[in-house]
Amino acid sequence: MTLFSSRLLLLPLTLALAHCGGGGGGEAVAAPTTPPAATDPYAGTAYQKLEVTTLAKGGGPGLARSTTQGLVDQCNLERKARYELPPVQPDVALMAGLDVKTLERFYDNRKAGELTTGYGLRLTDYQRWTNELRSGTGANPATPPDCSVVQKEEAFSGYLWLDDIRYELRFATKQALGRRSHLSFTPTDLATSSQVAAWPAKTVMGESCRVASTPADPSLDGACLWERFPARKYLNLPWALESVTGAVQEVRVVTLALERDKPLRAGVLAIPEGFTAQVD
Repeated sequence: MTLFSSRLLLLPLTLALAHCGGGGGGEAVAAPTTPPAATDPYAGTAYQKLEVTTLAKGGGPGLARSTTQGLVDQCNLERKARYELPPVQPDVALMAGLDVKTLERFYDNRKAGELTTGYGLRLTDYQRWTNELRSGTGANPATPPDCSVVQKEEAFSGYLWLDDIRYELRFATKQALGRRSHLSFTPTDLATSSQVAAWPAKTVMGESCRVASTPADPSLDGACLWERFPARKYLNLPWALESVTGAVQEVRVVTLALERDKPLRAGVLAIPEGFTAQVD
């Protein structure tokens, strides 16, 4: 018998002894296993573009439109009292747009940002009339104010969450005001996993979301939170794909675009060029 053959005969005996603990009577010890690596729910990128409409409860004009309408009403009072002229109004659609803002959200591996775009209306002819009245002798200016004449002025605001600093972007003064260790950097669960699983599920733009009901943040009640991220407050997360929320003002959210794990636009998660950063 060759040496190779004798080794083959000994192999079953060796395996049997190993299975029964080497003949010592003890139980076999299972070999340690390495648990699979946990998937990081915050890995990757995401982008959302949404329309946010803020109205009075029940659907009336929101605060922005109501404030501007107050100036229009004041202008028309002057038209009636001083010139006996009927009231005039700015374009209805233009007025309604005061309550609507476009919000873009960005996320990239524990860095986040958002940019809000809206506009205001300046009553330019009423301003002209007021200046003439103040600079005159007290008599009514020759030309009455036209309260329908307005100038649209774009307004921007935003936030960045970068390297444990939350920045507020002030576009009017080109300032980025930062706070270290802001509360939004501490993950806070909105509910237990079993409670979240019980929330009604929906599909918005091909993505799954769950309609929240949480004492941890009642302002999110009724919002369908994207399941791409945990139901946890962290940075600017979670993101509502659609919602109608609010106790006094009614805030309606409609998603216009939604992407996951695609490259973000260059520079969206950086302090804008020309801004001065100040960190407390």
